Amino acid sequence: MLPLDFAAMDCEMCETAQGLELTRITIVHPLHGIVLDTFVKPAKAIVNYHTEFSGVTKDKLDGIDITLHDVQTLLRVLIDRETVLIGHSFDNDLRALRLFHDRIVDTSAMYLHPSGYPYKYALKKLTKDVLHWEIQEGDEGHDSAQDAAATLLLAIVKVIELSRSLRVCPCVLHSYRLRVCVSSST
Repeated sequence: MLPLDFAAMDCEMCETAQGLELTRITIVHPLHGIVLDTFVKPAKAIVNYHTEFSGVTKDKLDGIDITLHDVQTLLRVLIDRETVLIGHSFDNDLRALRLFHDRIVDTSAMYLHPSGYPYKYALKKLTKDVLHWEIQEGDEGHDSAQDAAATLLLAIVKVIELSRSLRVCPCVLHSYRLRVCVSSST
């Protein structure tokens, strides 16, 4: 199982005196489900929880002693340089994690906005339009587990669409590696 071959990740951040800091991270794998889902104590005092977006409240962080360093240590077990990480508008999450990684799939780049760059689809709209699934409803903010799962499904749907347009068979999970095998028919 470890390190993971690929997984979707979503992070939530709150504003501190240092800027945006990680307050929740979720990693989802299609076979293993939720591999990691934890709240994270920021290094600096929170000045704005941005609960309407993050879903994070003071109560949810009370008693949390997991730090960014702890998360980074755990990530070194869960992923390696071969792991493909999937996210939506992933640059913010990677910045909050202080993580550099070479194998990134960003669904905001996979699904181009009709107005072109620099516009991007919001994950909520993209999930509704492509998956016909309602996420981020209500006023309790985002749920990073739900967002990561939606991102994973969006990536899989796009890979299947691309495989059809390129006349290759659908994605095959083989030894926990995502492969695209070329069809012999033309």
